[in-house]
Amino acid sequence: PASGGGLLNQPAGLAFDNSGNLYVANNGNSELLEITSGGVVGGAVLQGYVNRPTGLAYNSAGNGPLYIANYGNNSILKFPPNPPSPFIGSQDEPEGLAFNPSDGYLYVANYANSEVFKYTTGGTKKNTFTSANAPVGLAVGGDGTLYVAEFSVNALYKLPLGGTALQSFAGGAFGGLFSPWGVALDHSGNIF
Repeated sequence: PASGGGLLNQPAGLAFDNSGNLYVANNGNSELLEITSGGVVGGAVLQGYVNRPTGLAYNSAGNGPLYIANYGNNSILKFPPNPPSPFIGSQDEPEGLAFNPSDGYLYVANYANSEVFKYTTGGTKKNTFTSANAPVGLAVGGDGTLYVAEFSVNALYKLPLGGTALQSFAGGAFGGLFSPWGVALDHSGNIF
């Protein structure tokens, strides 16, 4: 268990850097927490600059920058620098983020508009994918497939690498899921 400062309050997103430090989007306290690879909570990071952060994503190497879904301010931030710089504005309730190492794009789950956006690392929108309703969690598989947790329709969708539309994958009409908020894959491709 982690020790030290900072209390978790509605943790919403996690991301590891390349040194094994864990960053937590501590939504309820409007802050990021840093937990060292040794399990010590280093305290609040970016308090006062984030408002109800949700999703976090590093590039595939985990060496920065860290992208932050700033849900309460409807934007995506990039850190460093400190203070973080605006990366993408005009996002209605951004939730999940995922960086896809297979195509080099950042994907954003836009909860309010039921869309998933694809951005370059320079902040240029490349595509918009319409989802069923309320996408929240995003994860990328080893083959580059993007998986999307759809909270309101109890389903998982997928977007194959190079795909043009989200496809039904699990739950929904197939049953078995109830309000999935997140999605993750292990190194063997198992989905959680």
